Amino acid sequence: MTNRRVAVIALSIAAVVLVAGCVYLAFSSLTGQQAVTPTSRPTPRPATTPATTNPAGNGSATTGAKGIFQFSSHNAATNADNPSLQGTNLNYYWSKLEPQQGQYNWDAIDKDMKPWIDNHKRVILRVATSGWSQWDPALGSGHATPQWVYDSGVQSVTEVDHSVHPQYWNPKFLAAYQGFIQAMAQHYDNNPNVAAIQMGIGDGGETKVDTRRNNDNLIQQWQDIGYTDPVWWDTMQKIVDMYTSSFHHVPLAILPDSSFIGKTKGYGERMVISYAINHKLWLQDDGLVTNRQLDPSWMNVPHIEEQRQETKRSGDTLQDDLTAAINVKATYILVFASDINQPANAQVLQNAAKQLAQQ
Repeated sequence: MTNRRVAVIALSIAAVVLVAGCVYLAFSSLTGQQAVTPTSRPTPRPATTPATTNPAGNGSATTGAKGIFQFSSHNAATNADNPSLQGTNLNYYWSKLEPQQGQYNWDAIDKDMKPWIDNHKRVILRVATSGWSQWDPALGSGHATPQWVYDSGVQSVTEVDHSVHPQYWNPKFLAAYQGFIQAMAQHYDNNPNVAAIQMGIGDGGETKVDTRRNNDNLIQQWQDIGYTDPVWWDTMQKIVDMYTSSFHHVPLAILPDSSFIGKTKGYGERMVISYAINHKLWLQDDGLVTNRQLDPSWMNVPHIEEQRQETKRSGDTLQDDLTAAINVKATYILVFASDINQPANAQVLQNAAKQLAQQ
């Protein structure tokens, strides 16, 4: 084949390609499509690993070192600079934190936390939906559930001290309380200054609808608004679920306290403790006294020990109470402010704090 013939063939092929390109462009303009210009493929981004959260409010993990926390101080900042304390237990009532639906008063908590945070300490928070009138009148302990909840149709029991306790299992109560818990979690779940949350379930936050012992009509009053032990057990679990679905970082503690008032066979404290352990919740024992003993199952999760009474009432010594708490391997120990304020207890507190820090 001569060079001339090769050149003719090459020109013919080029002409065909040129014509085909013109036809394609004309067709594209008629159909509204654009010719695709090849581009380089972008470098793929590495997949983002979602942040992991532990179920049940980080229940199985101990946040920080073990230590002693002030208790029953009416949220005062007294002893915020005490080197033997790791922090304080701040107690509130729902009615003061959400007086109108959706209007939250977190400033009350934040203000109480500040002196402790300024001294590099932490707080344990508890918000209850019922309580005794005498516990803390200024904080509304006798009317702990907001009035707007009752106005929505939730029934109640009025106790001998005129304190008002809600119908915890009422769907309207549960829906309103869930909204509060979710809002509280948004404000405090990621706060490193919060050492734990004591879940507010029943009276004073504990797992009993009513802790009065001087009301002969107590059971009848509660049965009149629908109480049975199975109903209460179901309600306790629903409230715990509301906390665990909202808090994912701060440890959550459940406070067992003779939970069932109906004495139904098969319903007892072991159910509550087993449930807490199985769901990796913390436990709190509110019965710390000299030589306190706990069921070995308590050792399966972190637990808080709270003095049952001030030593001037119990007849114990603070040394004996702290020793008992350390012997049952308490994570945190809640000590009455009145005992902390005793100068004679300063060295006792210091020694116990050192012992806890070494565990």
